[in-house]
Amino acid sequence: MLQINHVVKRFPPAPVLLDGLSLTMQQGEIVGLMGPSGCGKTTLLRMIAGLDQPDQGTIRFRGNGAQSADQRPTIGYVCQVPHLYPHMNIEQNLAIGWRLQYNDYKFWWLENRSSSELRQRLDQVVQLLELAAIMNRPLASLSGGERQRVCLGRTLVRRPAVFLLDEPLAYLDRALAERLAVRMHSLFKEWHSTVVWVTHHEAEAHLVCDHIGKWQNGLVQLVANTAKPAIVSSK
Repeated sequence: MLQINHVVKRFPPAPVLLDGLSLTMQQGEIVGLMGPSGCGKTTLLRMIAGLDQPDQGTIRFRGNGAQSADQRPTIGYVCQVPHLYPHMNIEQNLAIGWRLQYNDYKFWWLENRSSSELRQRLDQVVQLLELAAIMNRPLASLSGGERQRVCLGRTLVRRPAVFLLDEPLAYLDRALAERLAVRMHSLFKEWHSTVVWVTHHEAEAHLVCDHIGKWQNGLVQLVANTAKPAIVSSK
């Protein structure tokens, strides 16, 4: 599904951020990435998503280059900082990714449009992320953790082929984060999703990920694997 070959990324005059990083993932694998702040985890996610380009090396999906959007599978990218659309309520924020993917009419949020499939997806995500108690609250009243769960739910409703999750549970208390991690692991396995999950919490990584890559002294080392390990390396 995903092959990163000898990727190099620089932000002069700073030292090289990523120096020959390689990562191979099969469809349906969940790989966790851990490391100190500033080591390049978010930069790697941005390059996989096509928001940034490597200075050297290649990123390919199913053998196709990732330089143009039509060569990539559907990608869901959840950033570290949660951002919601302020002119929409919580349900509309959850639904917008699905709506924009499958509907082309304008100003849909002003109309009472829905479908049985969308309703089913919304109900599933609201239950999984424990959002029922906040669905009728204004966005301005939401805490950071509540906003983060809505942003995560927006991507889950869309169900992309590849999930890029940058510390998706960082704003939550540990008990809730671990509870959601277990549920999301089961959901990703049911959907056969390919997931790159960035986190600073090793316990969380072990709950949700099949394989874990750690940044240590500028290198990425695979510290956990299964019968079909992801191949993670760096010069």
